[in-house]
Amino acid sequence: MTDIADKNNKWASYAGPGGWNDPDMLEVGNGGMTLAEYRSHFSIWALMKAPLLIGCDVRNMTSETMEILSNKEVIQVNQDPLGVQGRKNLGQGKYGCCEVIFTVRFPTCCRQCCSHRVVLL
Repeated sequence: MTDIADKNNKWASYAGPGGWNDPDMLEVGNGGMTLAEYRSHFSIWALMKAPLLIGCDVRNMTSETMEILSNKEVIQVNQDPLGVQGRKNLGQGKYGCCEVIFTVRFPTCCRQCCSHRVVLL
C-alpha cells in the first residue's frame, strides 16, 4: 500500500478534474491489514484523489470496515471540487521518529476557505 502511494506521489501535479491518478482499488476489508492500516489506506487513497472503489465483498463486510468506508470527513477530502491531490512529505517527529505527512495545498484564490489540509500517519 505505501509503495503504491510512493509511486503515485510523483504524478500529483497531473491530478484534477477530468484526469485522476488511479493507484488501484481499495483493499479495506479484504484481510491482511490491521484496522489502523485500513484507516491509513483509505485516508491515503482519499488524499490522492483516487477513485474510492470498494474492493471487498460488501455483503460480508464488518461494521469496522463499513465505518472506515463511510467516513464522511475523509470522503469530503477525496471529493473536493478543486481536485488537488495530496503530496507525501517525510518529517522528523518527536524523539527522532519519522513522520509521514500528506499535505494538500490549494491555489491562492481559495485561501479564504482553506489553504491546506494535513494528515499525519
